[in-house]
Amino acid sequence: MIPLVSAQLVKAILSGYQKVLGKTVDIEAFGLSYHIYEQNSYYFPSKPLIVFLNFLHHTLSTKQLVDFYTYIINNFAIPHYLAQCSSKPTNVRDSLQKMIEISRIQAPSAQITLEENSDIFWLKRTQVIHGLDDTPSDFVFVLFVQLWINTMLGKAVKIHKIHTPSKSLFTLGALTVTNPQTDIHYQKGFTSVGLLTSLLERETTLPNEYFENL
Repeated sequence: MIPLVSAQLVKAILSGYQKVLGKTVDIEAFGLSYHIYEQNSYYFPSKPLIVFLNFLHHTLSTKQLVDFYTYIINNFAIPHYLAQCSSKPTNVRDSLQKMIEISRIQAPSAQITLEENSDIFWLKRTQVIHGLDDTPSDFVFVLFVQLWINTMLGKAVKIHKIHTPSKSLFTLGALTVTNPQTDIHYQKGFTSVGLLTSLLERETTLPNEYFENL
């Protein structure tokens, strides 16, 4: 199966790059001509996008990357996901389950699983494309989980633990945890986000207006 992403996501990433960094992208040079896909509601093959994101990870500073992805997630990904929720999430656990269900449609070649172990609740993902550096999508996964919960609760929270094979996530993920030296661990396989189970029971504070048309 060819890994696929929404053409609207490609458009949002390119416009976000221009807005946050004040630069334009030569989309043809990266094979990112998404217009035909967008016009026909086709999914876009994600390999050119991953190549472009890897390019960004080798050319931008940590702050620029965090600002760039935060903009994309807050202004495109989260509103896009909320619009597809079948009902208003009651608490953080419910919101994460809804997010995972939507992800299975929006990113059909990536999967997220849930594992509850004692007082820690783990969200685990698979690599999107094998054979490529997967740091960009690993970091987006971690940051998306954090910003999603922030949106649900109306305030900033920290991720409890991160297990990851992406060594650069030790730097990129530093702002998402309380203590990067103890909260981020190297682990072969897939990146996992660990949340305290007590966090999952917190009720969401999302305004009802988000869901009036459900």
